[in-house]
Amino acid sequence: ITLLVERRGEGEFEADVELTSSPDDPNRTIVGFLPFDTRRVELPFDISIDTGSIGGPSAGLAFTLTVIDGLSDALSTAADVFMAQGCRTNSLDEEGDLLTLRPLRLGRGAFIGNNSVAESGDLPHHLLLGVSTPIGDDSYRQQLRTRAGPPLVVAGNPPLSFAQTGDSDTGAEQKPGWGLFMLRVTIGDLLGVALTPAMPFILVSVLLVATSRLGLSELSSAILSLLTAPWILALMALSVQKILVSRGWGRHHATPFWSVRHFTYFFAQDCFFRWAGPLLNTMAESSLGNPLLRAFGCRLGSNVLLREPLQTFDWYAVDIGANSVVDGQLQLHSFENRLLSIKTSTVGAGSALNAGTTLMGGAELGEGTTLAAGSLVLKEMVLPSGVHGGSPAEPVAVEAGS
Repeated sequence: ITLLVERRGEGEFEADVELTSSPDDPNRTIVGFLPFDTRRVELPFDISIDTGSIGGPSAGLAFTLTVIDGLSDALSTAADVFMAQGCRTNSLDEEGDLLTLRPLRLGRGAFIGNNSVAESGDLPHHLLLGVSTPIGDDSYRQQLRTRAGPPLVVAGNPPLSFAQTGDSDTGAEQKPGWGLFMLRVTIGDLLGVALTPAMPFILVSVLLVATSRLGLSELSSAILSLLTAPWILALMALSVQKILVSRGWGRHHATPFWSVRHFTYFFAQDCFFRWAGPLLNTMAESSLGNPLLRAFGCRLGSNVLLREPLQTFDWYAVDIGANSVVDGQLQLHSFENRLLSIKTSTVGAGSALNAGTTLMGGAELGEGTTLAAGSLVLKEMVLPSGVHGGSPAEPVAVEAGS
């Protein structure tokens, strides 16, 4: 037969092709052809990639791994750097159609606090970056590597510099021995990471077996187990706290980072989050969970409403007056000079801590105090009754009739 073929660069032409039979069906006639690539590529050439459209288990995974690989080289630290839970490093920025990766270098002895943001650049040695504080090297740059500058405490938004506290003779810098190090591994890793999360599943399994042996149906056994497990777990968390944490410890106390008290205190907190959390979360934004929190050591007045009851994890440092509403974060412990410090913050009756606020240890809020959304109350701050806002918080003028 004669076929009309159109080929790029050559136009149209006729070709005689001999028919043949299919190898699978001799009665079926087919035309055979041999495909080949006729494209010619001249290198180099520009490529434009829309990163916002890259997704899925194939290209998306490869792209993500490439970004992670680049980020691993973008962050470098000197010795003795501590990065607290919830802190962020901002080396990767999306600027229009571009993703920009800039390196971040943390100096020796840096401490990056909860919910803080360390921008790209060279940050100074011995930096203590406070809670909810952003920082970049446009304001604070790293000094000579061979001659570090004095300790620097930065907090607030925009960031402000504060004097360093003098707790250097506490033993906080003492290096741990093998016994203390292995105790940290046992409590923090084996018990805290392995056993604590698994305990709810273990308990439910035990309850299912026990209730089934009582002759209950599978459905009744499952319902009874799921209803009783949260209460048993909460009581277990309370028991661990009473055993490991001395009564009243945490109202105004400190202990070195490498210490048994530090490890046991944080393990008790892990049990509080994992075991008492499911029950307390069902009572959020109400006062139903307050009796249990008082059993842990919190001082709560009547009708206190907590949006997140688990924010009271520094139990003995919580002192909230009646008819108050807390919709922010209670950050009543801090690390400074490798020292865990906890101090009570007092919230006067009828106060309101709005969304996104952060209250640090040792602060005092007068009765009827209102903190505007996103406010930061630093350690030891004393705020009289009224409306306060900002980071750090300061009095806010309120228009008459508002």
